[in-house]
Amino acid sequence: MAGTVDFRKSGPIAAAAKGASQQSLREEGAAIVEFAVAASVYFAVFFGLIETCLALYTFNFVSDAAREATRYAVVRGSDSCLANSSFPNCNLLPTNVTSTTDPTQNPVLAYIETMNYPGLSASNLSTTVKWWVATQSTDSNGNPTTTWPTQCTGSTDSNGNACNAPGNEIQVTVTYTFPYSIPFWHKTVLSLSSTSQMVINL
Repeated sequence: MAGTVDFRKSGPIAAAAKGASQQSLREEGAAIVEFAVAASVYFAVFFGLIETCLALYTFNFVSDAAREATRYAVVRGSDSCLANSSFPNCNLLPTNVTSTTDPTQNPVLAYIETMNYPGLSASNLSTTVKWWVATQSTDSNGNPTTTWPTQCTGSTDSNGNACNAPGNEIQVTVTYTFPYSIPFWHKTVLSLSSTSQMVINL
C-alpha cells in the first residue's frame, strides 16, 4: 500500500533495536575480557596451591631422608668393621665423603638415592655430612656434660682419635632444589633443606 512506513526498518523502533544489539555486543565483549582476567587469577591461585602442596610433600621426604641418612651413618663408626668386615661402608670417615652431589663419592647420598622417594629427582639432591668431636666437661652443679664443639674433617682429631669414634656426633643435611612455578606470576627455585644429628654408637 502506497505511503506505508515499515517501522521495523526505520524510525525509533529500529534505532532502539540497533542500539540494543550494539549494547549486547559490547557487554559480550566485556564479559569475555572479565572472564579472561578472572580465569588468570583463578588458575594462578589454583596451580599455586598445587605447587605449594607439592613443595610440602617434597619437604616431608627431605626431612625423612635426613633422619634415615643419619641413622645410616651413626652405625658406621670406627668399630663397625669389627662386628662384620663385610658391612657396607663400615668405618665411614670424612675422607670417604668428598662430594655433596656425586653419589660415587658420597656413600650417604648413594644410600638416600636407593630409597627412591616418589616424585624426587636424584639430580636435585645434595647431602652434606659433618663429624663433631665429643668434649667432656661438668656443669655448674658438677654434673658431667657432653658437647660437640669441634668439627673433625680428616681421619683423626687433634688428639689422634678417629673422627668417627663412638660418642662423636654426625650431622647430615639433605637439600633438594624444588622448581616452584605459578602460572602468569612467579617462577623460582626453592631450596628445601633438613638437618638431622645423632651420636655415633658403633
